Amino acid sequence: MSKSEAIDLARQCGAIVLEGRARIEKFHADDDLTRATPYEVVDTEPNLLLTAGANLMWTLLSGGSGTVYNASNARIAVGSGTTAAAASDTTLQTQHTGGRQQVTGAPVIATNTITYQASFGTSVANGEWREIGLVNHASAGVLFNRLVTNMGTKTNQATWIASLTLSAG
Repeated sequence: MSKSEAIDLARQCGAIVLEGRARIEKFHADDDLTRATPYEVVDTEPNLLLTAGANLMWTLLSGGSGTVYNASNARIAVGSGTTAAAASDTTLQTQHTGGRQQVTGAPVIATNTITYQASFGTSVANGEWREIGLVNHASAGVLFNRLVTNMGTKTNQATWIASLTLSAG
């Protein structure tokens, strides 16, 4: 049974599922991103909510203190690690140089979802993209979720836009 099938089954049983997915939109270096159509779009399977991320979420929901995942703090991090995600993960296995980019504007909130997006230009995060997650600091912070999957190999001839969407339902 795939992760998607398990999530669908849980929902059929009345469970509320917190789910995260990534989308990678790939553009050529010379594309005008305001008008261009990506040459490839990768939509991933669901990712794993990490223990540290869940604990911070509960802390913030209960009025405790912590660093929020807002436009000032949130970063999408990418790397080349291939070790399966585990709830106890606190970092990406192998983060790319320049592989932690601040989100572009405020996260977008819609019915039961929040979406973060960051752009990785030609000079950053080049190499195999095998892992992705949301973190709340430029160099340290709490990794909220982690996904390990083959998203492709980025070169200095491309700009990739990564989106992470978290949903409950």
